[in-house]
Amino acid sequence: RHKNGEDPHLFEDHGLRAIYFPFWSHLPHTDIFMCITPDILHQLHKGVFKDHIVSWCSTIISDAEFDAHFQAMTDFHGLRHFKRGISTVSQWTCTEHKEMQRIVSGVITGAVEPHVFRAARAVLDFIYYAQYQSHTDTTLARMQDALDEFHANKLIFVELGLHQHFNIPKVHSMHHYVQSIRVLGSADGFNSESPEHLHIDYAKDAYQASSKVDYIAQMTHWLELQEAVF
Repeated sequence: RHKNGEDPHLFEDHGLRAIYFPFWSHLPHTDIFMCITPDILHQLHKGVFKDHIVSWCSTIISDAEFDAHFQAMTDFHGLRHFKRGISTVSQWTCTEHKEMQRIVSGVITGAVEPHVFRAARAVLDFIYYAQYQSHTDTTLARMQDALDEFHANKLIFVELGLHQHFNIPKVHSMHHYVQSIRVLGSADGFNSESPEHLHIDYAKDAYQASSKVDYIAQMTHWLELQEAVF
């Protein structure tokens, strides 16, 4: 492979694997990209918001100061108070992402540059619009406006040395949301949040209830008991 000018290490460094003869390559009238539906949980909540926006803001402010801002937020009904900040949270779920999104604007206000704040606010607006169960031309236009606002301010992250470019797959995926919603319907219908939660109910909890030996039969029996009870 090296003789052919290919370097598999470059693929491995980015977690990529070569795909040989995909099943759809010779199918007529097939646009495989239209089969890739939006995924709010992994693309927006965990990807763009948590892995990028929150990470960049934390670097700008510093982890300790970022935690202090979360701790300084006052209690309010319906909002989570991160008493120990966010750096101590070991495992993030969609619930934690949503709870943080409700207050992060107040956390970073005055602590980051205006362009950073506008970019973060635009991402939050986009995420909230993406979760609508039904859309109109007006809501889709506002969703596109939020994305345009993010693109208008995103270069600040490059200028601050937080990222070298914006060839980021999950950020790029935002570009296709409006079109996907128009063609396939609201994005909440493709959200993997519900299947992820079912994985906890039907796999993790069932496995924990087993002896960890020949667990499949035990998990099946445990699930049958749960269904009989509930």
